[in-house]
Amino acid sequence: MARDSETQTLIDRIEASRRHLGNEVLVLREKFDVPKQLKRRIARKPWLWFGGSAAAGLLVTMVLRRPRRSKKRKSALLRLLLPAVLAVLKPWLKSLATREIQRRFLPGPASPEKRTQFPVSTF
Repeated sequence: MARDSETQTLIDRIEASRRHLGNEVLVLREKFDVPKQLKRRIARKPWLWFGGSAAAGLLVTMVLRRPRRSKKRKSALLRLLLPAVLAVLKPWLKSLATREIQRRFLPGPASPEKRTQFPVSTF
């Protein structure tokens, strides 16, 4: 009987420890429930959180902002002439590029395969 009472006492102590531990776990879960805690804190002082988030956004923007480049204005004459010059030079540039590609990638003049021409497409 003494053993039964000791066993029952141990069982009661273990159950009490489990209940106590369960309560502690629930308390810890509530403390570490970050979204719930954050919602509660924001609900208490919304203007403080709004101001803090605006200040943090401003700070991050200032830190990550790229430095401004000085804009050089193109003259009106250059804006008008550049497309015209490129249009005039396009055939010459195309033939120059074609000759250079043929020179680098097709067989030399001593070879009978020189007759093969590099296909040129029209743009």
